[in-house]
Amino acid sequence: MKSRLGFKKYPKEKIDRRIAGEKAYWNNMQSFGHWDEKKLEKAVGYGKFIYYPLHLQPEMTTSVMGGDYKDQMLSIEHLSRILPKGWKIVVKENPKQYYDYYYRGDEFFKRMHSIDNLIFVGKNIDTKWLIKKSCIVATITGTAGWESIRLKRPVLTFGDAWYDGFPGVYKFNPKLNLKEISEEKINPDSIRKHFESWLKNCWVGIVDSDYEMISERSEAVMQQDLMGIFNDLDEITAFKDHRTIQTLRK
Repeated sequence: MKSRLGFKKYPKEKIDRRIAGEKAYWNNMQSFGHWDEKKLEKAVGYGKFIYYPLHLQPEMTTSVMGGDYKDQMLSIEHLSRILPKGWKIVVKENPKQYYDYYYRGDEFFKRMHSIDNLIFVGKNIDTKWLIKKSCIVATITGTAGWESIRLKRPVLTFGDAWYDGFPGVYKFNPKLNLKEISEEKINPDSIRKHFESWLKNCWVGIVDSDYEMISERSEAVMQQDLMGIFNDLDEITAFKDHRTIQTLRK
């Protein structure tokens, strides 16, 4: 059914249900999310924690690339079962997330409440700070995993991340020894070599003809992003040489 202006009318009960869901989501967020760095450090104490930044959902990064772990709480539940004694999982909500019945409904928060060694910190604590304070970062396929190994923190992935196979990256399985993983020393030079090798197996292309008109701009953005990545790696390795990018373009 449409209004005279041509906009589709939604049933009032559907709108009311959506509003109720949004209120419930933000109430849940408020009940969890009043944390700052000092309060979190006090709660964790001198113990170790695994940082788990939640993905925005629904998105391809979990719905397609996450497999069974498109249910992020399932991955957190499985992780909690192999957590060493005294360790915690610090879960942070995605800053862009909103209410979604399937992914952030009441059941999601009930399951979170049931995990004793979990701290949920909302959206206000800096991700880089959390990575540096953690001993391991866990993610389905997220960019936080890539940021983590660049900051010399090992990573657990539950889905098919593009950086799987890089030094310090482990595919989750219930037999992993998290204490051993947390003690791994990650060599930034090795990360750089893996990244260069991975990049040489990529090529410029368009997956959908609709994107063709923005391809020139996309290439410029890609080059800017690559330069940013190499600059970050340079800060870690103190190695200043960007010739790799020019080589890849030939």
